[in-house]
Amino acid sequence: MLAIYPGLKDQGEVFIKRAIALAKVSYSITLTWVGEFEQAYQLEQEAQAAFSLLGETSMFINSEINLANLDYTLGYYGSALRRYYQARDGLIENNIDAALLLAEINLWMAKCLVKLNRTEEASVLASSAVEVYRQTGISLSTGDALREYATTLIASGLSEASSNGAETVFRRKENSSYLRFTDLLTLRLDHVEDDVVLAQLLLVR
Repeated sequence: MLAIYPGLKDQGEVFIKRAIALAKVSYSITLTWVGEFEQAYQLEQEAQAAFSLLGETSMFINSEINLANLDYTLGYYGSALRRYYQARDGLIENNIDAALLLAEINLWMAKCLVKLNRTEEASVLASSAVEVYRQTGISLSTGDALREYATTLIASGLSEASSNGAETVFRRKENSSYLRFTDLLTLRLDHVEDDVVLAQLLLVR
């Protein structure tokens, strides 16, 4: 497609440039699947530059997120965090209605902060994402957010008392060695007030 688009004669210049940029994004994603991160990064940067010139704000922010994801995958957590911040600020400053995406970005930022040993900040961001997902009623996303929140809490260091409390709640749940995903949500929403206790529940087995 990258070779075909420049030769199109029946489309305007803006359409062709946008199509080429989108094709680069798609190809970049494919390259990440096969571990070609350097080439993927370069294509994503080229696409982002094109989106900037075209005034495609949403696509520019999407590329920023993709680049942040690549940075995180490559272990450049500081750079990834910076890009996530820029993507989040871009959404807010341009009044783009994307509450779920903002929540997801907060989770990604929390992951970076954990890697950078900034666990208190990570916990705040992960907690805010949990609340957004709970309000939307999307259970799978809520579960992902809860697991990330649990990770940040564990990274922050849990007290022995909280750990013991989690073990008690877990054992009382039908004496099962496996707590179902739906049970975790029920505990989070109805029974477990202490998020530290929940963290242990989420990370058991």
